[in-house]
Amino acid sequence: SPGSISRDGDFFNTYGGNSFLAIEVLSCMRERLGIDISVRAFYSDPTVAACALQQQKCTEEKALDIPLAPVDVSVLGDLKTNPVQVAMFKVFGLFVVYGIVGIALLPTFAVIRGFGYGIESRMFIVNGLILLLALVLFMLTLPFVVWAVKMLLIGKRQSSRTIAACSWTHFRIWVVDRLWDMIAGGIAETFGGTTLLPIIYRGFGARIGKNVFLDDTVLRNPELVEIGDGTIVERGAVLETFVEFPSGSIMLDGVKVGSRCIIEPNTVLGLGCKI
Repeated sequence: SPGSISRDGDFFNTYGGNSFLAIEVLSCMRERLGIDISVRAFYSDPTVAACALQQQKCTEEKALDIPLAPVDVSVLGDLKTNPVQVAMFKVFGLFVVYGIVGIALLPTFAVIRGFGYGIESRMFIVNGLILLLALVLFMLTLPFVVWAVKMLLIGKRQSSRTIAACSWTHFRIWVVDRLWDMIAGGIAETFGGTTLLPIIYRGFGARIGKNVFLDDTVLRNPELVEIGDGTIVERGAVLETFVEFPSGSIMLDGVKVGSRCIIEPNTVLGLGCKI
């Protein structure tokens, strides 16, 4: 019985095995356990412990024979990129981003100056209404400015590709991504679950069919997303279209969801996913 077999027991001397049984045991080990031990090795030391050591040795030898895969730049990014150069590139990009936000603030400043916000002779509620009007105007102006910058820098459509760090294309995509990130979350939370959210995403380049329900879905790159008619995307679902590598390079790829699909809460659809 299995319980009576010792790890150091000899197959021939201890358990009375013979050549025919040895062949049968080795065949069973190959077929059922995937353990490939030669007949000569088994005869030289016919114990369970020796079989285990022999199998471990064969496994290690096979592992050493496996060639290492070449580095794929499209997966890992350009590993030769200077991190200091990438950091300086992004700092410069932030100046551009906040400069564009400053342009979006111009109508707000015009309202504050035109209505004379802060005049002490006015009632507090009047100054409060002026400030509220200015904030609402900024919230309406910024999305239009982001849309205009997006159309100017990258257009309404993008293709699946890998962009090298610190290139002109990288700069354009990175600036638009930072600007879009400022408003995308607020748009999704405000208009999620309504018919307005698909309309807004269509304006930014998404191809969304009829009767599509989007809960609080944030599309990082709407121009790379396609959703068919009657599809439901529930709360917390992620449609991943943008990956930035540690080297600074960027990979873009589309996500396509067919008609009448249901994407359940917290589901993640990776780059290039098609359902």
